[in-house]
Amino acid sequence: MSWKLTKEYLKKIECVVCNSPKSCFKESFEIQLLTEEEVEVETMETLRITGERNFTTHTYHEEIADEIHHNIKEYCKLMSAVHQMIVEQ
Repeated sequence: MSWKLTKEYLKKIECVVCNSPKSCFKESFEIQLLTEEEVEVETMETLRITGERNFTTHTYHEEIADEIHHNIKEYCKLMSAVHQMIVEQ
């Protein structure tokens, strides 16, 4: 959900087209909509989170599901930061 909000913001406000979660977050960092300090995660961590998103719908491995479950609080922080940054714009 967060990446789709970001996608629409980039398209309508910044005239930037992105078609995937990773590309949307990369573009967000490039235009400084999101900064590492504000989100409190490193760029690579943010991209890892979007990469793990794909596992959530097709994983049948309990270890992967447990790891993603363990990281949910990080994901929520990121989504809240994205929402806040867009609202402030």
